[in-house]
Amino acid sequence: MNSTQVSSLSTLLIACLFMICGCSEQSMEKLTPVNQPPLTFVEGDSTWTKEKEILPVMEVELATIVNHRPSLTDNPRMTGNPVLYSTSDGRIRFYWLTIGIGEMEWLYVEFNEGGFNTSDEGTGWEDTSG
Repeated sequence: MNSTQVSSLSTLLIACLFMICGCSEQSMEKLTPVNQPPLTFVEGDSTWTKEKEILPVMEVELATIVNHRPSLTDNPRMTGNPVLYSTSDGRIRFYWLTIGIGEMEWLYVEFNEGGFNTSDEGTGWEDTSG
């Protein structure tokens, strides 16, 4: 096999790899999660805003609730670090999110007036912020 044949064969192999694997941005979009948690969302009369960080005092509050309700940790959705949302009237929610390709599962624990209020879980994220 001479150098011209090797070069032609190499070019053909590279072209086949691009055709098989795809190299367009469109094929990469298929691999990225389509659901991301919003910066804000509206639920009822409340606007929830994503916070940049969880303060240590909030971590203590969450640990207290988990100690009093250990069954919360039995939920497989309660893994990893939570995302914090708050309202202007002082309510806070810790969301545990599992973001996959085209789907998001969530679980939240809400605090209101200094104590545990409620928890809920579901899939998807209905954007009601307008």
